[in-house]
Amino acid sequence: MLSLVSTPPEGGSPAPISLPGGRVTVLLVHGFTGSPAELRLLAEACHQRGFAVEVPLLDGHGTVLDDLVPMKPQRWIDQLDAVIRTQ
Repeated sequence: MLSLVSTPPEGGSPAPISLPGGRVTVLLVHGFTGSPAELRLLAEACHQRGFAVEVPLLDGHGTVLDDLVPMKPQRWIDQLDAVIRTQ
């Protein structure tokens, strides 16, 4: 199987990132074959400036190609909508 885990040079997990903070929450969305790990530095920079930050792992991402193939864009939109509604 082809691995699609995207990790920065210092390593990292494809796990979602949630950094509680101020009144405003920044929602960061990783790339098509990526994971939250690719946005860790940006997430931490936003958090240091007083923002709450959410970086979900989109369904089918961060694992293997077989998990991504059956995914439809609406599923990701619904997943992001759910994150927004909880903020």
